[in-house]
Amino acid sequence: MTSDQDEYVGTGEPTSTEPYSTPYNVFILIMTLYSMTIMVALLAPWLSQATKSTLHLIDTLMCVIFLGDFLSSLHRAPNSRVYFFRQGGWLDILGSIPSIPVLPLTAVLRLARLGRLARIIRSLRGEDSKQLWADFIADRARSALLVTILVAVFFITISSVFVLQVESRFEDANIVTGVDAFWWALVTVTTIGYGDQYPVSNLGRLLAVPLMLIGVAIYGVLTSYLATVFIGPSDAEVETEMEAAHIEADIAHLKEDLATIKEMIRDLNR
Repeated sequence: MTSDQDEYVGTGEPTSTEPYSTPYNVFILIMTLYSMTIMVALLAPWLSQATKSTLHLIDTLMCVIFLGDFLSSLHRAPNSRVYFFRQGGWLDILGSIPSIPVLPLTAVLRLARLGRLARIIRSLRGEDSKQLWADFIADRARSALLVTILVAVFFITISSVFVLQVESRFEDANIVTGVDAFWWALVTVTTIGYGDQYPVSNLGRLLAVPLMLIGVAIYGVLTSYLATVFIGPSDAEVETEMEAAHIEADIAHLKEDLATIKEMIRDLNR
């Protein structure tokens, strides 16, 4: 017997099938697809070794996120043993192991993330756009935080790769390796700005502008999220609000179905 919240496997022990909110599931879904895209890009023969080293560092950063997801799933599961052995937890931990450049076959471990991807798709199956939007609105603070993290990871990737391509052409450049580019992007997005790595070209400086703006936005969203955690509604209240949003979406669907039925009746009476 299964439901959205509990599943009884084998011995009848209850275990959570997908204990996360819809915004978090969408976040991990996008991160998984993005990580697979980076894995494919690393196989491209036309990319320079410096660019590949940058992507390897981005991939390692994403591995930290996936490792946190695995540890959270292990903690939240009613039965950690069932989650690990029967629900694909062992695939989650394999998918969070960083690839080692000197051992190219370790990149194949990224395919283990497909198990998490499949579970998320199953949990989201049956939800239409209205329900998804209602879930995001009901948990708007956490949704904004997750969207900000996605945007930050995307801009760190794009900025570090492009600034490396641009700056490496200048003799007085100090961003000449993948590590330099990644470090510059990370320091810039956090608005720390050590100044040890910086673009010397106008195009490189232009690439830094959106990254700095994203960094400012991160602080704003993080502050708002922390305020919501300490003085905002509890998880139970958020869950109640999400349930109410689902009910409203169902009512809207019923109204649409009723309007369709009325239209069919009018056509039959003509």
